[in-house]
Amino acid sequence: MTKCAKNLYNPLTTEEIEMIYSYALRILNEIGIKVPGEDAREIYRKIGCSFNDINQTVTINSKIVEKALRDSIKSFTLAGRDASNDIKIKKGNISFSTGGGSPNYLDYGTKNVRKATLEDVAHTSHLINNLPYIDICHRSLEPSDVEKDIVNINKYFAWANNNTKHVVLSISSLEGLKKVIRCAELIAGSKRELRKRPIVSIVSSWVISPLVYHPESTSVIIEAIKNRIPVEFSSCPMTMTSSPATLSGTLTQFLAEILGGKVLAFGIDPEAPVLLGGAPSISDPFSFAFTPGAPEFGLLNAAAAQIGRVLDFPTVVSAAYSDDNMQSAQAGYESSLTSLLTALTGTDILHGFDMFSSGLAVSAESTVIGNEIIGMIKRIIKGIEVNTEKIGFETIKEVGPGKGFFMTDHTLKNFKDELFFPSISNKKPRDLWLKEEGLDTNDRAWNFAQEIMEKKPDNLEKSVLTKIKKEFPEIVNKLF
Repeated sequence: MTKCAKNLYNPLTTEEIEMIYSYALRILNEIGIKVPGEDAREIYRKIGCSFNDINQTVTINSKIVEKALRDSIKSFTLAGRDASNDIKIKKGNISFSTGGGSPNYLDYGTKNVRKATLEDVAHTSHLINNLPYIDICHRSLEPSDVEKDIVNINKYFAWANNNTKHVVLSISSLEGLKKVIRCAELIAGSKRELRKRPIVSIVSSWVISPLVYHPESTSVIIEAIKNRIPVEFSSCPMTMTSSPATLSGTLTQFLAEILGGKVLAFGIDPEAPVLLGGAPSISDPFSFAFTPGAPEFGLLNAAAAQIGRVLDFPTVVSAAYSDDNMQSAQAGYESSLTSLLTALTGTDILHGFDMFSSGLAVSAESTVIGNEIIGMIKRIIKGIEVNTEKIGFETIKEVGPGKGFFMTDHTLKNFKDELFFPSISNKKPRDLWLKEEGLDTNDRAWNFAQEIMEKKPDNLEKSVLTKIKKEFPEIVNKLF
């Protein structure tokens, strides 16, 4: 968790935000959102929204939206299993996380991805736990080697048992959510403690853009909110395919979709800890594929973050994805540009720092490199501290013309605080680099990951593990 930059980047003017917001309100009021699920419809009805039985659309007038924005909570805590990893969602703070639910994993030294496994989830969780700049463990991988009816509890346990940071999870069913909540209660100590310090959040792309709710995902969200589990409402419209070709049109539809989620959450519980956002995206004009490495992806998510800040709702957006199929130079410049651009807008959470191949793959190296990028961004956001002591006039006077500052007390006191110290970036002269095997960035990232993997994981206490194993026999044995 880091303080936002002093001077925030604003891709939109005040007038442009007002126009986007006004048209988003018109979409909700005049077009509406298709809501197939009766549970969600009933919530909307209770707070005064209209429902059209013929086309199953809910329409929401602007006064209801404005009340939801005005009267819902703005600040809350996303707790870590270790309290030192707690994240405060509060204006002026920004946190960085991994993930987006990639289905594939790339092993070191190979070019062909494979389907991610539960073991990959556990290893990635352990890795994230030991990377200092990653604040939140946002589901990076979706395992393919577990049966559908037991996948939710298994993947949550794999994340939670190897990580002391806050865990953000996607859940595919109501039954899976209930099991995850119960498991989290055992870890937290009780139902009351979990409500007090929620150690898990639910992220859901509950909208099928344009403007349709997925009924089961919506039911999962409703149940999570009723249990005071934090929820990320994630909308991911793509230009030319599921939203207009223009960036402003996509932003407007995106805003309408997430404001519909805000109203739904408010209708359930005004005190619900809710983040709005997702990944408004770009389609490639030739293949119509998702292309998060495009500069417009950074612009869209930076603008989405600015809108959230202006309308005063907690926001989570995406960046740092790459279209590169490997962790090469393309991944470096795409990830860095979109993530720095978006971070400078001051969003609450920025995620995606380990994904490449258009968000479809993760590797140990990409996770380590993502941590390095976050560290550099955090240093940039920190800015330049200006005061009498930092300027060091007396030291300049003492050293005088033509001398050096290397061994002065001022240097020894300040250099560690002023500079970013990389974990894997090469700073060595070429001859020394070649003498030490001339490793490239991926090699250094892999070696760094292996050093972490040799450490003992921060597993749950044995008494808690015993309770979980007894209550959830469907958790595969290799995770214990």
